[in-house]
Formats: sequence, C-alpha cells, structure tokens
Amino acid sequence: MGRWLRVLTLLIVLIQIVLSFLSYHEDLEVIVPFKVEISFVLNVFLVLFFIFQFILRWKNFTLLKNINGYVVSSKGWSKIVTNEIMPFIIYLPFIFLLVFYFANETLLTVILSLVIMEGIFYVLFGKNKFKIIINESAVISFTNQHEVLKWANIAKVTFSSSGTLILKHNGRKVFIEDLAYEDANLIRSEIKRLSIEKHILLQEIA
Repeated sequence: MGRWLRVLTLLIVLIQIVLSFLSYHEDLEVIVPFKVEISFVLNVFLVLFFIFQFILRWKNFTLLKNINGYVVSSKGWSKIVTNEIMPFIIYLPFIFLLVFYFANETLLTVILSLVIMEGIFYVLFGKNKFKIIINESAVISFTNQHEVLKWANIAKVTFSSSGTLILKHNGRKVFIEDLAYEDANLIRSEIKRLSIEKHILLQEIA
C-alpha cells in the first residue's frame, strides 16, 4: 500500500508541475478546461495520501520498533535513505518554483514540504529500528516501505550468493539482500527452516 501511495503522489505532483507550467506560460495559449478545479482536487488527493501514509507508517513504526528481528546494516540503511529521498529530487526544485515563480500555490507548497519532512524524520528515527522480522506467520520487512510476506502466500524461496529471493503466488518477487542486514546467515537459516516446515519450494543457486 505504501509503495502505491508514493507512486500516486509522484504522479499527481508531475501533473501539477505541468498545470503550473501552463499557468505561468499563458503565452503558449494552451487551454486546460477546469484547470483550477483539477488542481484543487489533486491537492485534496495529495492531502489524503499524505495523511493515510503518515498514519500507516507511524502506526507500523510504533508496533514493530521493539519487536526482536534482524536489524539493517549501515549499507541497508543507506539504501533505505536513497529510496526515500529519490522523489525529493523532483519535489525540491518544484517547491522552489512554487515559491519564487508560480503564484497562488501555497497549499501545494505546504503539502510537498510536509511530505519531505515526514520522509526525513521517518528514516532518521528508523536508523536503529529498521529490521526484518521472521516468525511462524510471516516475513516482515520493516523499512520505509513496510512489507508483510505471509508464508501462506509464498510459492518459492531461492537462495543465491547475494541474498534470498521470495516469490509470491501472485508472481510478485521480493529480494532480501545479504549486505542489507547484519545477520544475513541467521536470516537465511531461519527462512530455510520455516520454508521446509511450511512445505515451500526451495532452490539454491551457487
């Protein structure tokens, strides 16, 4: 869910960039019907997405931060930070344009600023908390993109020299990189033990 919210937020921001550009360059004479109304509705969606993501992420953070698991390594945390701030490469220049060039876009500026601040605070607070949790019910990836892999939904587990690939029945693949976690060998052993116990297909690639 969190992944889709991030994608939808980025898509709406890109649409808003186009609308703001057309508003600023009226000389192009490109007419967008109901442009003001469309922009307002998109802003409402951005607010709703932000609120939903905020509640979802921080609720999971509160629930999972003290549960025992295998913590991420420094490299793993660096990847989480990179993944989190990637959209900001688009958001920050757009905020600059909103503040100094595009008029009457205060709400959008505030929304994007909140999105950026929430993302930064989340990865900072999670630096020593992010982990992978493995139990009898699921494999839980607790990072900036929360993911629950229930054993009942896993079709196959493949071990390679660089990590563990989990294939779900719906075709979705999730890769657990060894270097992203402090205790990679323990993670492999636990996933292998439970996979055998749950009668899940195993494969090992040299």
